[in-house]
Amino acid sequence: MVRGNQPLLFLSFLDPNYSRSGVYLNGIRNKEIEFLNIRNNITGMIADLVKVRKDDTYSNSVVVVMSPCHKMAIFARLFLKQKLILDAGWSLSESTIAHKSGLISYVQIARDLAIDFLAFKSATKVVLESSQQVGYISKRFLVKKKKLDYLYTGVNEQAFYSSKPNPHQRKRNERLQVLFRGKFNSEAGIENIAEATLLLKNEPIDFIIQTNSMLNGITFSANTKIFKNFISNSEMASLYSRSDVCLGQFSSKSRLKRTIPHKAFESLYFSRCYVTPFSSPLNYLDSGTNSMYFTNGNTPEAIAAALIELERDRSLATIIGQNGQQKYNLELSQSQLALKFVSICCD
Repeated sequence: MVRGNQPLLFLSFLDPNYSRSGVYLNGIRNKEIEFLNIRNNITGMIADLVKVRKDDTYSNSVVVVMSPCHKMAIFARLFLKQKLILDAGWSLSESTIAHKSGLISYVQIARDLAIDFLAFKSATKVVLESSQQVGYISKRFLVKKKKLDYLYTGVNEQAFYSSKPNPHQRKRNERLQVLFRGKFNSEAGIENIAEATLLLKNEPIDFIIQTNSMLNGITFSANTKIFKNFISNSEMASLYSRSDVCLGQFSSKSRLKRTIPHKAFESLYFSRCYVTPFSSPLNYLDSGTNSMYFTNGNTPEAIAAALIELERDRSLATIIGQNGQQKYNLELSQSQLALKFVSICCD
């Protein structure tokens, strides 16, 4: 039962599986949880929110605006009387700033800064992805820290129930298998990873690059396989099952000092060694459990040095992967995060 006998009403413009909030929504098995799609245009959104206000079914609900629907929180505060939780995760503007390109981006940044400011002010409580985000949002948007909380994003385990590989059944490959998955953007550091593949072209190491983006003008070694199509959950699980280690983000973008890439949680869940530059949120997540491999920087040379060590000592990669899975099972499972989210919402 939700504490205080208060139901949770999740609202989103999107399918819940496209939101970090969907991890919590899908992790709660309770009839007191409901989800409604809200139209993503001003007139439709207002009409839908007014309909919610008039429906007595939701009069006692705690309203949860799901990430990344920050804009909705502003209108929900105007039209709904209930306690309002914004599961933001992060600010919209910092992502826009990180990926800005051209004059239009500055207009988008100004728009998103305004949305962030008003959304954070409108919500009763804002849930973020890390303690570092709490400090950043509080300072940048003048939000009192007592209004902010953080909860790790985790993994929607239900998407992998039928396809999750058993890491203990994987046969050792003669060559180290290295996976990078994610978008080709300024935060990924894909250029550094590509250069690392060239430095390691004569080593017994294979690279798997999965991205839905074009990689024009970037050269990888011959021992690199590139998948540029959208993949299903079962295909993603298959890629993890083929891999020994997984690469994080290798750029110097400031946002990486506050955020935790989703693939970090996936690597822990799939018992794979996550190789990443040091960052405060990842170090805090690791908490001395040796559940990640921290490289000596984000350069191609740092990536290459780490992978050579892991290739020479395969047991190290295995141990780190097992530590990661243990960390996940003890603290980061979907059911545990869902319970924590309920507690935050109904506190």
